[in-house]
Amino acid sequence: MIIQIGGSSYLFNELKKNNKVLRFSRSSENYFDINDINTWKEFEESAEKNNKFCITVGFLQKKRIIDQSREEIVTSFLTNCISIVLLCEKIFSVNDEAKVVIVSSESGSKGSYDETYFLSKAALNRYVEERSVLAKQQLVCISPSTIEDSNMTKVRDDKERLEFYKSSHPKKRFMKMQELANLISFLFEDSSNYICNENININGGKFARMKNFEKNLSA
Repeated sequence: MIIQIGGSSYLFNELKKNNKVLRFSRSSENYFDINDINTWKEFEESAEKNNKFCITVGFLQKKRIIDQSREEIVTSFLTNCISIVLLCEKIFSVNDEAKVVIVSSESGSKGSYDETYFLSKAALNRYVEERSVLAKQQLVCISPSTIEDSNMTKVRDDKERLEFYKSSHPKKRFMKMQELANLISFLFEDSSNYICNENININGGKFARMKNFEKNLSA
């Protein structure tokens, strides 16, 4: 069974097509607020009995850090990094075979208009890369680019800009939630145990710099 922590119902629906999934979030039957440790009890019981954990927690603000209050900045760091780290530590402390996959964002390495989001995701990436785990434990971070059928993309107001980004993309499309679910399922397989302490960037090659290499070589 996969334990999903976070509010992504779109990912939950894709994961449960091929897996048994139990979701903990503020909008699910199993109420869970990652910033409120008083809601962790039921989850902690599941953490001892299950080995696969997918953390899909994120908080992106539509304003720059200079326009954010101190409370908003603190909440962002808690939600996007500190509380996730605390959750991982809790999981690893009670389960010697825990596999943890964190769904983060490319903003951790490429930046964001919300600088607080960028800084917190960058810090989370460093934690994943440096946190040593036991032989049967696993810690991986997936940092996807735009996911076409995610709620974060669907609620965006700049539809024309999104269409421009899509037409300019090497694949002429964005990532699908099913592709993300397939990757998560693969990482939870026993044969994927060696993939550990990695931040996997999924962007479809949009940052590749050696463009038209074969054409230039033959010129």
